[in-house]
Amino acid sequence: MTPSSKRIDWSSTATSIREMNAGLRVGGTESFGYFRDLVSYLFCVTIGHKDAGIHLTGIQGGKRATVEGRYGDGDSSVPLVRLTNNYFLRLVVGVYVDSSSNYMRTSISDFQYQKDELGDDWIFRYEYKRDKPNGETKPSAHLHVRGEPTATDVLREGKPLHKVHFPCGRPTIESTIRLLIDDFGVEPHAPETIWRPVLKESEDSFLGVAHKPEV
Repeated sequence: MTPSSKRIDWSSTATSIREMNAGLRVGGTESFGYFRDLVSYLFCVTIGHKDAGIHLTGIQGGKRATVEGRYGDGDSSVPLVRLTNNYFLRLVVGVYVDSSSNYMRTSISDFQYQKDELGDDWIFRYEYKRDKPNGETKPSAHLHVRGEPTATDVLREGKPLHKVHFPCGRPTIESTIRLLIDDFGVEPHAPETIWRPVLKESEDSFLGVAHKPEV
């Protein structure tokens, strides 16, 4: 569960982020738990509702797992992070241990901002897939936007805007949180002097080792 902001010692946030990132560099399956804790902490500092949850699930043979949001109980739960504005972020990140380096890698990530639990009323979605199937033409990392273009006759006939795969750089949890605060007005728990440098430090650490997809 994401603790409420009243229980956070803001002065320790940078230290906590560094410790969790150091845990990620240890490698092996132990890094899965550090990653789950890091994601949970980022939402705790920023836009996670007090009842939001981040879970580590589906460990397969000790080498693969999924870090995802958790909303609801038991078998009826869905991979959503409830936000401070009572909207949701669908968050699914597939991770595995690379056999050659013993470090954790990301196989897929899916971040979708939506108003409802079912996802019928969604706004945007980032998708990333490390290994594309043969013949796949979609960009490995891309953005979907739900809306209608203000200009006419700009898309292929019969193709709606939300089906367009806008190529982008590697989407990160930190950049998605920053976008939701800056442009969508989702209220963070911590003051800007805390959450902005925390997101930057965490993101810089990730991008320093992250796979860079073709754009």
